[in-house]
Amino acid sequence: MNKIIVLLIVIVILGGVYFGANYLQKRQNQKYFLVPSKSPDSQIPSIEIQNKVKKYIEENISTISKEKEVLGGKFYVTNITFLSPSVVLIKYEDGHIALEAMAQFNVDKEGRVTAKIKEVDF
Repeated sequence: MNKIIVLLIVIVILGGVYFGANYLQKRQNQKYFLVPSKSPDSQIPSIEIQNKVKKYIEENISTISKEKEVLGGKFYVTNITFLSPSVVLIKYEDGHIALEAMAQFNVDKEGRVTAKIKEVDF
């Protein structure tokens, strides 16, 4: 009887360790994305700024992308969503692969735009 109880306790402990390790591994593999803020203090840039940023990203997506085009394709932007005053979600492809990327952008006082991709997801 005691052997059965000990065996059951060992099985429960091993099962807990197994499922706990799997849970932690899944949590580490999750990607976290920024979501648009609904705070009244958050502001999406003006249409003029949005248009400048969109134009810059569309013209420079091949340069700012962390991934390279494949099989002779050329990247083109399919969608840009402004998530905050300085962050956009870019969807783009080259005809062979489709990507999504979070990018941080800045528009200086002279109206020059810079953008840097922070994370890419296939």
